[in-house]
Amino acid sequence: MAISIEGVVSAKLGLASHQNAVPLLQQLSITNEGEERLDDLVLELEPSLPFATAKTWRIDRLDPESSIAITDRDVELKKCYLANLTER
Repeated sequence: MAISIEGVVSAKLGLASHQNAVPLLQQLSITNEGEERLDDLVLELEPSLPFATAKTWRIDRLDPESSIAITDRDVELKKCYLANLTER
């Protein structure tokens, strides 16, 4: 089984990002590079710092040698954490 995940994230993140609804994830896709169909996949985002909430995506089916672009990329930013940052 060969799966690849590709994402494009915002280069800068701060309180202004939250206030202006700048998304953390600009793009997100998952690719099945194998030869077998994959069913009932779970993709989880768990930030290593508490600047955003965790997010889970469920993918019913991913055909062989195909990709899916994740359209629901809305990851909730934590305003309190971002307000206390002194650097971007």
